[in-house]
Amino acid sequence: MATKPVLIIQQAWHDTPDYFLDFLNREGIAIELRRMDRGEPVPLRAVDYAGICLLGGPMSANDGATLPWLDQQIQLARDAVQTNVPVIGHCLGGQLLAKALGASVQASPQPEIGWSEIAVRSHPDSARWFGASKILPLFQWHGESFAIPAGANWLAETAACPHQAYVIDGIHFGMQFHCEIKAEKLRLWLEHHHDEIDACAAVSSVQQGEAILAELDAKLTASQRVAERIYHAWIQALA
Repeated sequence: MATKPVLIIQQAWHDTPDYFLDFLNREGIAIELRRMDRGEPVPLRAVDYAGICLLGGPMSANDGATLPWLDQQIQLARDAVQTNVPVIGHCLGGQLLAKALGASVQASPQPEIGWSEIAVRSHPDSARWFGASKILPLFQWHGESFAIPAGANWLAETAACPHQAYVIDGIHFGMQFHCEIKAEKLRLWLEHHHDEIDACAAVSSVQQGEAILAELDAKLTASQRVAERIYHAWIQALA
């Protein structure tokens, strides 16, 4: 059992920790939540935590000039990698971790919004993070994506956006998808950001809101099974 808390950094008011928090609570793992939308500071030292979770958000990982707390998170993630404190990054969080590892973040080959079937790549690490699954039914909402960092193992892909997940040193996991999502958050996104769907409605990797909601219950159940596997693998290395 971890004796230090897991740090969760929330970037935006409507991008909450959701199923990740549910999982940690069930496992009896303490958390410390820092909210960037409320102006709370980014901690300076990774070693004060058992692990670090970076959540998603509508901003770009390249917006550090105007949102300095993004660059502060990149520095914290770099410190975590150097001190072997496990990091897990969801969507924007996976991009920030990638930048901390020296990789770039740029426009995705295609935006992805909605339920996606993500292909697991053939790699020895894949079974640890995804079990026997070859296809991961997960939710996505992003217009940018990360390059795979040097030294990282590339674990999952889609045709629209090949770089979906990577792991480095066996303990730091970056993902482009949202395995943490629950119904309330998804509905909030559809309410407040439907214009993003409208702007790229002709793109094959973007679903309309009605189609997203029509599959909500079954897809969330499947998504949470994947999340359980990822989170169980991640907590094994907590300090």
